Amino acid sequence: MNNKKTMKTMLFASLIAAMILPFSGMNFAQAEKAPDFTDYVSQYAEVDKKIRENVKSIGNDKKQLKDNSNLSSLDVETIEKRIKDKEEANVDLWKELDRIQQLSIESYILDEKTQAIYDNDLEKLTNNFLDEYGIYDISPSTKYRKMLVFVDPSIFEDSSFNGDRNALANELKKTTKINVEIIFEKLTLTHSTSCTDENSACHNPGKGGISVSHQSSTGVGNTLGFKALHPTFGSGFVITEHEVPNGTEQVVQPLSTGGVIGQAKVAPSGTCDCAFIQFTGGHYMNDEIWAPDFGTIYPVETRNIAATPAGTIVAIDGVGGVGFYGAVDYENDHSGKFAGTASPGDSGSAVFKPLVNGNADIYGIAKGTTGGYTFYEPYDHIKDQLGLTW
Repeated sequence: MNNKKTMKTMLFASLIAAMILPFSGMNFAQAEKAPDFTDYVSQYAEVDKKIRENVKSIGNDKKQLKDNSNLSSLDVETIEKRIKDKEEANVDLWKELDRIQQLSIESYILDEKTQAIYDNDLEKLTNNFLDEYGIYDISPSTKYRKMLVFVDPSIFEDSSFNGDRNALANELKKTTKINVEIIFEKLTLTHSTSCTDENSACHNPGKGGISVSHQSSTGVGNTLGFKALHPTFGSGFVITEHEVPNGTEQVVQPLSTGGVIGQAKVAPSGTCDCAFIQFTGGHYMNDEIWAPDFGTIYPVETRNIAATPAGTIVAIDGVGGVGFYGAVDYENDHSGKFAGTASPGDSGSAVFKPLVNGNADIYGIAKGTTGGYTFYEPYDHIKDQLGLTW
């Protein structure tokens, strides 16, 4: 096995265990940690919605104060109090978001004994089965106490495996002490082959700022991920490589016959579903994430290069579907997944996390969806594979 595939997560799990279990080196018996199946993502999304509603209301009230010089002193006082109340409410709501986030991460952390079993069985399953018989991903879902095995059914049917799906399931289960969930479903690249409905996301002007495609594309296209800087090609942006399969295509906005805004310069086929698009024709973009369904544009704070702990709640907001939050289920050094189903056109969406100051951190880009999960390329892998400065 390529140990690099699991080392990043194993090291992070060990670090977390060391942080929360300061007496683990002593001769104390450690109890098995009970599962926590609480839906923290829904709680998080509900609180976030209240924050954004308050921000919108505060903005409207401030505009009213600015635009209406004839307001009575009582009206001014009422509006100012309303602004203050909502600002104070948001301080408490952000604290609640932090609390929910921490609980979400803790719900994925195992006790030392169970973590060792997961690490050992992940290694065995990866050694014996990954990239065999159509198995394209094996990863733990520690919150739900199971190992997920994703299988491309068409490749499995044509493989050399001697048996049916049940036989493969039995072989996998003999290798591990953990409950195994096998998902016979191809990883669907969030990119459609047709776009004929004028009311679809292809033609949604509200998302025009993040809609891109290669020239003459007949599909939904891609979502513009985030701004990037390359030491050779200068300023540009990142999208998925499967939108520019030749690695040299011109990229247009918003779709197919739109104006050319850049050209693919780096597309490392096979190692990362990511591509660097160099701006052309004087085009440029700010270092921001457009999130139309969240009703805002987030300036980028940081690009995450550290291991992302399972349970971290992140968001995408792409061209294809409605923006949503999901909890990271697993991440290694070259791939990650979080709960939630992306839609055609969402490929390339920045995986991000809003911050209390109105900015957002970048964690990667969405690349495909299957079995109720969205897979993504982690930012540090993108940076490495594309040779980005940032």
